[in-house]
Amino acid sequence: ESGRGQCIAGAGSMWLLASPAATAAFLAPSATPSAAAAADASLRAAHGSAENSILNDLFRPVATELPPTPARLLFGALPADLPRGAVLKNGPNPQPEYTSEQGGWLDGDGMLHCVVLPVEGEAAYSRTWVRTEGFVKEREAKRRLFDGSLVAPRGLPLLWGLLMNGLRAAQPQKDTANTGLLPLGKGGRVLALMEQCLPAELRVETDGTVTTLAAGFDFDGQLKDLARHPFAGGALTAHMKVDAGTGERIGVTYPSAGAPGARITTFAADGSLSSDEMVPLLGTAQSMIHDCAIVRGCDSDGRGGGGGRGMRGYTLLLDLPMTVRPRRMLADRFPVEYEPGAGGRIGLHPRRGPGEADGAGGETIWIEVEPCVVLHTVNAHQSNDGRRVTLTALRSTPSGEASFIESYSSAFLYQWVLDTTSATCVREGLLCNTPLEFPTMDGRLAGLEARFGYAITPCSIGGPNRYGPPN
Repeated sequence: ESGRGQCIAGAGSMWLLASPAATAAFLAPSATPSAAAAADASLRAAHGSAENSILNDLFRPVATELPPTPARLLFGALPADLPRGAVLKNGPNPQPEYTSEQGGWLDGDGMLHCVVLPVEGEAAYSRTWVRTEGFVKEREAKRRLFDGSLVAPRGLPLLWGLLMNGLRAAQPQKDTANTGLLPLGKGGRVLALMEQCLPAELRVETDGTVTTLAAGFDFDGQLKDLARHPFAGGALTAHMKVDAGTGERIGVTYPSAGAPGARITTFAADGSLSSDEMVPLLGTAQSMIHDCAIVRGCDSDGRGGGGGRGMRGYTLLLDLPMTVRPRRMLADRFPVEYEPGAGGRIGLHPRRGPGEADGAGGETIWIEVEPCVVLHTVNAHQSNDGRRVTLTALRSTPSGEASFIESYSSAFLYQWVLDTTSATCVREGLLCNTPLEFPTMDGRLAGLEARFGYAITPCSIGGPNRYGPPN
């Protein structure tokens, strides 16, 4: 570890991200935009027919469900101190009869894979489709009812599909619930998430049985926002952040009609919906906000661990120019495009304290940054005096207007240092030349200063992809 925030290679295609305790000299001299572009070009050049075959096999859907089945350990034993419970994976998995008819891989029905590690007895594995409203309607009709919505770069087929979906299934977009998961309190309750639909509520049993309790789960109407249907009405982001100090789960999503905004949804530690707040954006264009970051605060007694005593935490809002303009569909363009002329801003929205109403923490601090796209964040934290907030995330700069749905742009580790008193970005820069994706970290440190994070790096970039993400 060089002490300059660089990437450190791990085994295979897993990388460890090491951040120094101080951020004064975080910019690695070798991390430059030209070097990052060269790394991207090298990965694209490495993509041949053999790599493309492997890529498609990785995303090939499973054709059947499987009830809880004993899972045999091939080597070694489970560590005695490994917590027992369930390991869950959610992802798009189209029903086999519709694989060739859907609009894209991301349109596949959510399938939950579950490995249960019991306190006593054998481990078990199961896989189950999430019984969303759209899934049940198709099973009852015994035919496909939904056209795919992720058909970039065309806009007219998307518009036509939304219309036909409404006529055939009485809902313009299928609620696939195929992207993320959010545990709720106790009792095995879990939400299956996809940012363009209401979540589905599931229950995971100790034997590995997964049951859908409710499709289109709206918390007794609290999440419904019919004026912004179909793209993001009432939706939850698939990337919820957990504050280990308070137990709160916090996520940010976006409307696709009406005034530009960032919708902050907060769940209490017991799984109840405690807050749902729309924060206006400064720009005239709606940003596609896919992820957020949180900063933990610290109360007057020193509880919370973030910054000094009596300091509020923040939810970081990414108002970046991957914009959503539904009217683009009328010109046969995809509604989501990269629009750097719209500018880039990061908002520091003060988090409310226990018993406080939405907005009680004060006004959002908006800070201008260089235009870019951030789909996934690593972490954020504040200095002890509360004057600076540091955000680390994976940043990309598309070469054209095409959205990530249509064309993949490599993302690189990047850091912003934001001054809360002057509302300026005092420093931003590239940390690493290695393309990375899907970062994670020790959840106990989310919102606090942390030295380590983890991510994967692609082995090659290309297509054509039958099942997988864009080329």
